[in-house]
Amino acid sequence: MLNNTRSDYTRDPESVLSAERARIGREPQCGLALSGGGIRSASFCLGVLQALVTGGVMPNVDYLSTVSGGGYVGSALIWWHKRGLAGVVGEGATSKSVAGMKPSNFPFGAFPDGQNSSRQQAILNYMRFHSSYLVPSSGLNLLSIIAVLLRNVLLSLLIYLTLAATAMWLISSFTLTWHGLAPSPLIPVPWLKTIIDAVVGALSGHTLCPSNLPLVSRYLEVVLYLAALFLLSAVFYSVGTIIFQYRDDPEQAADVSSRRYTLRRWAQIGFGRLLLATGMVAFLLLCSAADAYFANGLQPIVALLGVTILSVFYPFDMNLFQVTKFTDKIRRTLGALCFLAAVLFGAYAIARPHVVDLSSLPSGAASWPHVGIVVLVVIVLIVGFLVNVNYLGIHRMYRDRLMELFLPDDEAVKNQRWKPSVDGNKTVIEEMCPYDKPRPYLLINTNVVLVDSKNTKYRERGGANFIISSLYCGSDATGWRLSSKYMKKHDPGMTLATAMAVSGAAANPNAGAGGTTWNRDRFVSIMMSVLSLRLGYWAPHPDPATRWREIPNLIYPGMTSVFLAHGLREDNSILDLTDGGHFENLGLYELIRRQLSLIIVCDGSADADFTFSSLALAIERVRVDFETRVEFIDDSVGLIHVVPDAGDATSPVPLAKRGFAVARITYSDGKMGVLVYLKPTMKPRLSPELISYKQKNPMFPHEATADQFFDEIQFEAYRELGGSLASEAVPFILEKMQTEPGDE
Repeated sequence: MLNNTRSDYTRDPESVLSAERARIGREPQCGLALSGGGIRSASFCLGVLQALVTGGVMPNVDYLSTVSGGGYVGSALIWWHKRGLAGVVGEGATSKSVAGMKPSNFPFGAFPDGQNSSRQQAILNYMRFHSSYLVPSSGLNLLSIIAVLLRNVLLSLLIYLTLAATAMWLISSFTLTWHGLAPSPLIPVPWLKTIIDAVVGALSGHTLCPSNLPLVSRYLEVVLYLAALFLLSAVFYSVGTIIFQYRDDPEQAADVSSRRYTLRRWAQIGFGRLLLATGMVAFLLLCSAADAYFANGLQPIVALLGVTILSVFYPFDMNLFQVTKFTDKIRRTLGALCFLAAVLFGAYAIARPHVVDLSSLPSGAASWPHVGIVVLVVIVLIVGFLVNVNYLGIHRMYRDRLMELFLPDDEAVKNQRWKPSVDGNKTVIEEMCPYDKPRPYLLINTNVVLVDSKNTKYRERGGANFIISSLYCGSDATGWRLSSKYMKKHDPGMTLATAMAVSGAAANPNAGAGGTTWNRDRFVSIMMSVLSLRLGYWAPHPDPATRWREIPNLIYPGMTSVFLAHGLREDNSILDLTDGGHFENLGLYELIRRQLSLIIVCDGSADADFTFSSLALAIERVRVDFETRVEFIDDSVGLIHVVPDAGDATSPVPLAKRGFAVARITYSDGKMGVLVYLKPTMKPRLSPELISYKQKNPMFPHEATADQFFDEIQFEAYRELGGSLASEAVPFILEKMQTEPGDE
């Protein structure tokens, strides 16, 4: 049970907010949200930040709430804000090397960047010329990515195929033994014997594996037996309802109704489990029949695996907010089912040649012919339990590449050459936003996967918003723990680099944008787990009362939480943290919780059709959870003016009226606020470079999030667009801002 009494853990969100207010040093008024969207959103948000600095907005920003790609640049800002600019260019620290929120000392410089110092320009150039962060050097290139993916897939398949084949071997061996020792309970029934003989006879004309026919016969008997049991149970249940109906006693009506209700629930559960058992044995029957029919069962498996992988992952669109057609979901689900069936059939094909009648084995242990199987299984289990999947999987590669670009060491920036980030690798989150530089206070938003939760809200949404900050880490579902005490048993703590990468873990089993989309499907999720396709991070529960002795590995929680479908809930000792966009992609949710009077949202989501999916989801979530309404009531600054209109014949590309919209926030207690919403769009008075880039790249500024390999021109196009749109919005923001003087 979760505990609310420890000094380093709380279930009360007000305790978290109170600690943040004390750290910030004043009553927070203004928050800036940077959305998800990979390197595209990071580039766009960078331009927005620079324009807000030039306009004098940033010194008054109290909170910086980030998701995924917005977290790349948000984490980089906080990194340099604390670190300062000393050593980036030249030697030694001076007053000019202190980082701040003014044009003269903002780490990334101002927009436009003509007034930037050499230190600011060096940081900006490093990001500009290394924005293809996944392939930063000749040694770490596309082949490295493919090799890591292949390594993880092969290791995962080795573990899970070995365990599945062992299970198949045990089941088949016991079944073969049972076939020889026990008389069939069904054969005396003539019509059942006719069915079995017909099936076995049909297979015997084609089989190259006659010894498999007893398995076919016995599995078919069991399937028929279970089917008969299902039918008889249905008949008895029907009769039972009649008996209950005629035994109603008006004086005991309530008790009788309660008993009927209890029996109905038991019956419903029982029928479901009986059907599951029938399906599992039927699958074993199918495996044995197919193995008897094909000369080499592995031949059709290879072809089936290739077809199913394509059917599930093509097209692999990282813009998971895009509306998915029902037929597309069915295709992916069926493809995943076929993939899992092919894997299990492969396990059966591997195990089948070694299946023996256990009663015929010699009694002496030394002559046991399958001791090698036992040794192999033991080795696989040891490896499966010892491998830390957080360090082995593609999450770690993704984290390291992000860290090297956005949290670089001074030497890398000074020489403008990629280098490992030694300091970034060990910097923990509690060191950020210290008392001498608390603002903007960084909130990194992630999603804790809760698809098995008993709480319907968490289960339907697929999770809850899990923040990582310098003071607290946690969520409504799990409670919050002091960051200085969190993850200290097997790790130095939650690092800034890990938090940044987790917030951008877009591809993960059981998690999709806003808690929906095709990769929330259970079968697709199992398939992704088998192939080790996960960017998420297994983290301990914030409550110190929960047990955290285990290293997250391929067995636990790899098998127990994903395959057995019971461990992804808020009371489990190990939690699966993924992309914040899997809950809410803007970063607005936590700013609304803090009831700020002014919120600036930078929406860098891919939304070429301008459906405003991320915004709509965020508005719905805050309305339901915080009873807060966000309404675009002023048509002169409404969302319609952000949508490009092709009616202007004087422009070579469709243009919107402006790049921002304004909404009114009404909090549950009646307090009012203002939301300024920035959206990537083409508008009048943009530079010729942007118009030219748009003509050459029609999807700009909503190119696919799957493209994480930006070059200089692409990076600059999004940065300049962000700066241009935000510059237009600055006068309005200043007008609405309560102008308390900034600290810097």
